[in-house]
Amino acid sequence: MKNVETVAVDAIRCGENAPKPKKERIIGLDILRGLLMFVVFYDHFLFDAGFIFNGAFTTAFGKWLSKIAILYVGTTFRTVFNTIVHILFFSLSGIVTSFSKSKIKRPLKYLAVCLTIFLATLLITKITGVNCLITFGVMYCYTICAFIAVLLDKLKVNKWAVLGIGLAFTLIGALYQLEVITFLAKPLYFIFPYYSPVFLTADYFPIFPYAGYFLIGMFLGKILYKERKPLIKFPNAIKKATGWIAYIGRTSLWWYLLSQVFFYAFYYIVTILGVM
Repeated sequence: MKNVETVAVDAIRCGENAPKPKKERIIGLDILRGLLMFVVFYDHFLFDAGFIFNGAFTTAFGKWLSKIAILYVGTTFRTVFNTIVHILFFSLSGIVTSFSKSKIKRPLKYLAVCLTIFLATLLITKITGVNCLITFGVMYCYTICAFIAVLLDKLKVNKWAVLGIGLAFTLIGALYQLEVITFLAKPLYFIFPYYSPVFLTADYFPIFPYAGYFLIGMFLGKILYKERKPLIKFPNAIKKATGWIAYIGRTSLWWYLLSQVFFYAFYYIVTILGVM
């Protein structure tokens, strides 16, 4: 017979070898990000029609859509609403990032994607003559945010310091956006907001203030989800019904990029065929 000590050791070993409980996904954040993506789809649909393909439509419907899109793109409503969506998008991404240890492999993969995006949009612009060049879009900024998250994680920076850095990024970015400060904005357009009629890019997210929203999100993640448990428990029926929205939310960054490709390709094909 085994003695008490042996039994205790065996019990410990069994506990060590037992499968770890699967972490519960915070589906509420996925659903929220998924819903935000539908707003992004709507915006890309009209932005491409009113900005990138303006003047390319030949049919009555195409010209009507272009006029509607131009009116939409130039409205204060779009500016304010998009600002809210972008703040939420980067903040939620920061919250999700705070759940796990940041690894260098992730931003390196994003960096490769950024290079691909730049070369692809440059090539398409040269071939088609329609400007779709992305010099510093959402993927570029998100990649920088991922590198910052890795650095902060390695340095074990206190969450309150993360909040302070995030607020500083946000404030400085806001001052540049309001053009209170313009110092070095043009040469460092990827860091500080720079707006000019001659500066054209299909997607633009400078590091200031967007990385600030991301860092504030990281802070909120550490505060609100310290136990890494959802704040709201959703019934299984709601989880099943909103599963497809949650999936879009989980993969929102890729959907953001794919929506740009899809709408650009759609408009380009219909204009070539003379449908619009």
